[in-house]
Amino acid sequence: MQVDFAIELGADDETLEFPWVAAEAGPRYYDLKRHPELLLSIAEASRFSELAEFLSAVNSPTSLFETAKCDA
Repeated sequence: MQVDFAIELGADDETLEFPWVAAEAGPRYYDLKRHPELLLSIAEASRFSELAEFLSAVNSPTSLFETAKCDA
């Protein structure tokens, strides 16, 4: 598989602060890289094992990546 992408941001473009904080009733940030046990707090990951496996792999100690947000 070949994947290619490019991102270019201007000074006025929206950015995502990391880690981010939302309103009390809104979604929240889970640091799955440093606290993998928090995966159990994500309802969608409980319902979809494929999502749980993906999040676990991407946030594993050996992965170069970590997740920051998911908008449904």
